[in-house]
Amino acid sequence: MKERSSDYILTILIVFFALALFSFAGYLLLSSKTVYSDYYNDTFEFSMKYPQGWTMSESREIPAIVVMVATPLRDALDTFQENVSVTVTDLKRKPGVTLDQFTKITLEQTMGMFKDGIYVESSRMDRLGGKPGYRFIWGMRPPKGMETEAGSTLKYFHIWAFYKDFAYMFTYAGQESQFDLYLPQVKAMVRSIKFGKRNP
Repeated sequence: MKERSSDYILTILIVFFALALFSFAGYLLLSSKTVYSDYYNDTFEFSMKYPQGWTMSESREIPAIVVMVATPLRDALDTFQENVSVTVTDLKRKPGVTLDQFTKITLEQTMGMFKDGIYVESSRMDRLGGKPGYRFIWGMRPPKGMETEAGSTLKYFHIWAFYKDFAYMFTYAGQESQFDLYLPQVKAMVRSIKFGKRNP
């Protein structure tokens, strides 16, 4: 009986490993096939790459979205464009604030605003552009009685860090049903972010 149980567990582990390997291979394939364009912001001294075919728009206001990149519509029935944005906050208005304090305030505001209406998928330290940062992934819970509409609720991927006198927040927003579709490109964008003046 123990041998049969061991064989069963081993089979499950092999299947799980195979699925994980397949998913990772698919991730590499999607991200490697994407062709990226370069973006540089002289005002806030940061650069990143974004997929060709995505729509890019800029803003110069603080605190506001400095740049937004939106996915193309998939078909005539598509009413929401998944998008990536970079928001820059002037820290000179909050002298002495640390990354930990900024993170605590950001998390408290998000959780306080939506309370039980959200779920948290990931909340941990990370890096952005080589700087210490924080990653926060969360999604909206569908209203009671509308659980079948869960795929249309929104999900967010945030990662933020400090550079000089500014806090930079990278945000990916998408519908739950489409969120993972663009994750390979989004993660490639995160890895591409660099801070500092462009070389002449």
